Amino acid sequence: GISLLQLKKFDDAEKCLLKSIELDSSPKNASSFFNLGLVYEKKGDKSQADAMYKKAEELDPELKTAE
Repeated sequence: GISLLQLKKFDDAEKCLLKSIELDSSPKNASSFFNLGLVYEKKGDKSQADAMYKKAEELDPELKTAE
């Protein structure tokens, strides 16, 4: 997902990260929620981005979110 994000393929990155979260929504996968937040931010959806950053931080309080 992050590679697709870096390539600015936001829709593909979103699909990939959502699949990753579907397969594993445990704390060890908090970075997928964070990266999905980045995707939503790049797509201009601030509320969805904030929700993903919050979820990432809930799963892993050590994860530094983009605020």
